[in-house]
Amino acid sequence: MKKENIFLKTEIKGMVIKGKFLPPTNNKNPRAKVSHKRDSNTTYSKTIEWNSNIEPVDNYYNACIEMLKEWELKEYNDNLEVLALGYDHDHYYFIVQSKVF
Repeated sequence: MKKENIFLKTEIKGMVIKGKFLPPTNNKNPRAKVSHKRDSNTTYSKTIEWNSNIEPVDNYYNACIEMLKEWELKEYNDNLEVLALGYDHDHYYFIVQSKVF
């Protein structure tokens, strides 16, 4: 008898993009940075300037969307969209998935 796989049963699944706050330095304003670790040798990331006029989570979301626009994996994962988000004390997490997955 074949066991049911949680991956197959879960509707929201995809790649995780992690966002974090970069505080101001002597040379740079505060920034929002997002990243996705593809494997032990490759990490994709995007950093944008912090916008104080919007909610913090929206800064990370905007960085996430900008990274997806430039993403090298776009040819294999076209039409990516943010399906869900989560957070802990240090980071925001976005689950992204192709609309045709």
